[in-house]
Parts: sequence; C-alpha cells; structure tokens
Amino acid sequence: MGFGIVCVDLNNAQHGFEIPHYPDMCPICHHAIHINAHHFAYYDAKKLDANNCIQILFRCPRVNCQNLFIAYYSRNRTNNLLAFSYSQPTTFTGRTFSEVIKQLSPEFCEIYNQSLSAETSGLRKICGVCHRGVAVKRSASCKGTGNQRQVFG
Repeated sequence: MGFGIVCVDLNNAQHGFEIPHYPDMCPICHHAIHINAHHFAYYDAKKLDANNCIQILFRCPRVNCQNLFIAYYSRNRTNNLLAFSYSQPTTFTGRTFSEVIKQLSPEFCEIYNQSLSAETSGLRKICGVCHRGVAVKRSASCKGTGNQRQVFG
C-alpha cells in the first residue's frame, strides 16, 4: 500500500496522487532513512505522459544530515501508477578498489570513478567514452602479468 499525497500545480490547484513509497535512502549522506512525511509536492500536468510529473520535497531525518532533497516520481504507462524515478541533489560515492589495483594503476581508479560519477549524473555519452578507455587501459596493464583474473576478477 502506498502513501496518499496532495500536490499543487502552477495554478495552486490541488491534485491527489498515491505514490508507492517514500525514499528509503538519503541521496546526500547515503544512509538508510525512514521518512514519515513530505514537506511539499508539485505536480506538472504537462509532464504527466513523460517522466517526473511529481516532485516531492523531503528532509533527511538524520541529525547529522538534515539536508533537503527532491524525489521525482513518474507515471507507469502500463498501470497508471506512480513510480519512484530518482532523487536530487546527490553526492557521489566512488568505488573502493583493492590495494593491488590501487598500486598497479592509481590513475585507473580515478578514471573509473570519474566515469561512474558521470554515469550516475546521467551523462551517458561521457561515461561511455570513459568506460571504453578504462577497458583498454585495464587490458593493456594486465598483458603479460598472467594473473588478470586475480587482479581484476
């Protein structure tokens, strides 16, 4: 069972919707959270058939965070229910690599995490180029080591 919410549009008219769930992780501090209420909800009728027609303002309940973020919900075209899309702003948390990989190629770790950051920001064309470059570098750096699976497995 979802949560009933009341949204306002550009004309301050109210619209009722049901969303499946509130966000369960803060996109800023990356901790699991339990939200009891939202602070403001906006409905964009022009985007009802597109993505992100509902925007809801939340505040992280953790004492050490307390940051505001917006959760975006889109309408599922098959059943007309709203589905969680994403939250913003976000802070990026990079992948942690083993000491072997860090020593073998610290630049690989940096390039990989920059590419991952671009991907999580929706910059698909940039991250694609970086992922291909990382794959080439990864392959070249392991040639002749005989233990590619052990290093990158």
